[in-house]
Formats: sequence, C-alpha cells, structure tokens
Amino acid sequence: MHLQDKPLNSKNYRPNVKQIENFNFNVDDITSFRIYYDEGKNKRTKFKNEIGYFAIQGGAEEFEKSKIKPIIKNIFSDLTKSKYESVDVFNNPLQRGENPKFIQIEVALKDKPYLIFIYLPLLKDQKYSGKIVLMEKEYQNLGYQFILNQNDYLNIVKEFPKILDLKLDNFYEEKP
Repeated sequence: MHLQDKPLNSKNYRPNVKQIENFNFNVDDITSFRIYYDEGKNKRTKFKNEIGYFAIQGGAEEFEKSKIKPIIKNIFSDLTKSKYESVDVFNNPLQRGENPKFIQIEVALKDKPYLIFIYLPLLKDQKYSGKIVLMEKEYQNLGYQFILNQNDYLNIVKEFPKILDLKLDNFYEEKP
C-alpha cells in the first residue's frame, strides 16, 4: 500500500498501464459511469439542490435508465477515428482554468485496467477551447492524456451536449 502526503498529486509517477493504441470502446462494456456538468461563471440553472452544476453516476442499470447510453454510443463511434494532436503522461488533476463551462464523463469498462475520461469545454474562450481531452486513467491523477481537435470529432461536439436536454432529475447526486 502506497500512501502519499498529497493524494491529488501523483508527483513524478508514470503509469503502469500500456498506453491505448486506439479509441475503440464498447458501450456495452461500461460497468460504471460519472457525468459532470458545470455551467461556468454565470450559473443560473437549478439541478436538484445545486445551482449551475450537476453530477450523475451509477452502474450499468442507471446507465440504461438515464437514456444516456445512445449518446455515449455515438460518442464512442466517433472516437474510433483515433486521431489526436498529442499524448502525454499526466500526474495531476486536469487544469480547466477559471470558471470553465464544460461537460465530462468518466467510465469504467469491463476487464480494463483503466478508466476513460472525456472532457469537452463548452465555451470558445477557455482553456482547451476547440479541443477534447481524453484521458486513460490508471488512477484518478495518473495516466495518459490525449488532446483531440474538436473539428476532427464533430459528432462528439454535437452529441455530448444532448445530455443536458435529458430529464435527469431522478439521477442527480445530492452533493456533486
């Protein structure tokens, strides 16, 4: 067991998992998920008890009931292009900048030693504007970070925000 003084920083550690060579993921292999949305600086929409942001999470059953599965299936389909600008090891949390407006998903896949994290900024003048960040996470703050150009993945840019149009009241976490 390895304990660290600062668990949110993996310092100079390198991932033990092999870097994925392609982005072929099967939506039926999702065992758990977490989706997070933040309206950014001008928060006004109420989601359960929170203003301007929400999180939903669960296992395969909640994934089906929430009606998110077809959206993620389309996102996974677009990812099969496996085209990225850069890949780097990360060992710190994603630095989003100040007051970002974004949506992200993290999924665990059956029989995979890593999680997949996909981050889409929703404003043009924020960090990662025009990009999509895909992370292969061995641990929360350790893995490989791929930077994708949104112009290469227009279906993701179109599909991801559809989650915001779903009726998810029964799925919001109390304290995201």
